[in-house]
Amino acid sequence: MYSVFKVKKQSGTYSETLEAFGLMNLLNKILSRNNESFRNVTLEDKGLYYEIISQPEITQEMIGGLSYFPILPFIITLNNPLPNGVSVYFNYPAQKLLREARKKEYEELNKLQEKVKRQRQRTLE
Repeated sequence: MYSVFKVKKQSGTYSETLEAFGLMNLLNKILSRNNESFRNVTLEDKGLYYEIISQPEITQEMIGGLSYFPILPFIITLNNPLPNGVSVYFNYPAQKLLREARKKEYEELNKLQEKVKRQRQRTLE
């Protein structure tokens, strides 16, 4: 049975913090998929390492009884289409198009604001 997990701080970057949060998320999903309604997964910074505590403990039976589940969403790219059976995904090309459209909208809004500002200045002169 496993209840205490440690992630050493070695790099001096945020990578271990992300690793600790990822592990905490994984443990929570394992407990959730095992129908543990009263679960508590905590993360504590202990200075030289992060400590993750799982309540209840994770057992081999819990892990052995799991079917595949995604921890992170699948990322769709132009060269990496969505495989069959994947339901959790992030559509990068679609999001890129939305971001570009939003950027154009802001540019047009800024142009309009500048036009209004110039008209107001002319009116005041």
